Amino acid sequence: MAKEKNPDRVRISTPRVTLKYPKLDKVDYGSEKYPDPDGSYNTRIIADRADPKVSAMLAKIDKSMERAKELAEEKFAKMDIKARKKIEAKTGGIVADEPYSIVYDEDTEEDTGKIEMKVKMKASGTRKDKTKWTAKPDLFDGKGKPLKKGIQIWGGSVAILNLDLEPYFVDGSGSYGVSRRLNAVQIIELVSGGQRAASSYGFEAEEDGFDANDVDVEDDDSDDDSGSDGSSDDDDTDF
Repeated sequence: MAKEKNPDRVRISTPRVTLKYPKLDKVDYGSEKYPDPDGSYNTRIIADRADPKVSAMLAKIDKSMERAKELAEEKFAKMDIKARKKIEAKTGGIVADEPYSIVYDEDTEEDTGKIEMKVKMKASGTRKDKTKWTAKPDLFDGKGKPLKKGIQIWGGSVAILNLDLEPYFVDGSGSYGVSRRLNAVQIIELVSGGQRAASSYGFEAEEDGFDANDVDVEDDDSDDDSGSDGSSDDDDTDF
C-alpha cells in the first residue's frame, strides 16, 4: 500500500542561493560529538532577503510554520496531563524550532540582510517491516543534466534546491517546526577543489571572451598548489 501523502507537506524550489558546508556528493556520518549513524546529505544555504524570490520563499516557510504551530497546539492539548505539565514547567508550553536564522556580521554584529538555513536528506534507515532503505538527492548541472560522479561540491557554490516542507511536533520536548527535506540540487555555479567562482571576484561572462573549451592543451605533470589549501569547512549542528 502506497504511503498516504501528508496534506501539510509543501514542495518548493529555492531561488539561486549560496551553499555553505555542503555535504551533497557523499554521505555525511556526522562527527564524534554529533554522530549520525544512518548518514545524511545536507547543506546550509545563504540567501539575500532583499531578493523578491527569497522573500517569496520565506513567506512559504513562514506559512508552514504557522500551520506547524496550529498542529502542535492541538497535539499538546491532547497530551497526558503529567507530560504536558512537565513541559510547561520547563518551557511554559510549546517552543518553536526556527527554520532559518538571520546572518549577522561577526565584527559589527549588524544584520547583513541575509538568512541561513539548513536542509538535509537522510541517507538510509529501517522501515517498520525491518527492511532497509537508502536514498540520495538528485544532482544536476546548470544545463539540467545529471552531475557526473566524482565532482566535488564545495562551499561558495551557487545552486537551486528542491525540498519538501513538513510540520513536525516532538511531544517529548514540546518543540515544533518545519522539516526541510532535500530532494534535488541544481548547481548553477560550481566551486570545487578550492577554486573560487569567477563572480566572487566581480567577473562576468563576456561575449567576446576566451573560452577554455576552444583550446587544446597538452597534459602538464607539474604540480602547482598556489591558491588552494585543500581545506574544507565543517559544521555538525542539526536543525
